[in-house]
Amino acid sequence: MDDNGMRSFPDQTHQEYLNIKWSNLLQSLAPDEAAALTRPDVQLVQTFDDFAQYAQAYVPCMHDAGWNEVTFNTTDQTIDAEVPPEQMSAYQLSDYVCSGQYYYHVPPMNEEQIGMLWDYNNDVVLPCLAKYGYTDVPFDSREAFIDRYFAQRTYTLPITALGLDQAGERHPCDTLPSFLDK
Repeated sequence: MDDNGMRSFPDQTHQEYLNIKWSNLLQSLAPDEAAALTRPDVQLVQTFDDFAQYAQAYVPCMHDAGWNEVTFNTTDQTIDAEVPPEQMSAYQLSDYVCSGQYYYHVPPMNEEQIGMLWDYNNDVVLPCLAKYGYTDVPFDSREAFIDRYFAQRTYTLPITALGLDQAGERHPCDTLPSFLDK
């Protein structure tokens, strides 16, 4: 509980971030790919609270790992990459290492904030997706979304559930509410 009596997490440590990131990476792979992967030892180089500063360290790290198509879009403050599907697991491994070396620290959301994220996706993103023909979008109820966040310390947004965040280009509906915008 935070000072306002809402559910919240204590601040996440770098190691907790790495554990969650590794778990998510393994879950995204086929079982045989996941079993063949060895978790690299990642040493923290620098922590950032500013996304643009983080991107200025992360992107060169990805270039050093061979992912020269990774760019930082200064207009909408996003990191973009065009990754062929057959190279996605290698890309994710490089991302794990670089985002672990150059850690972008995002304070955890409290119950009110995660609810506002659900509200935004329900009220803004889902109607936007419907305009593009996506009408059957898997998205938890507000209560289930909030409960999952506090049970698993993660959430799945409609853009992610549809796989539109892996398309190489940012989808026009892939937006964040102003309180989360980088």
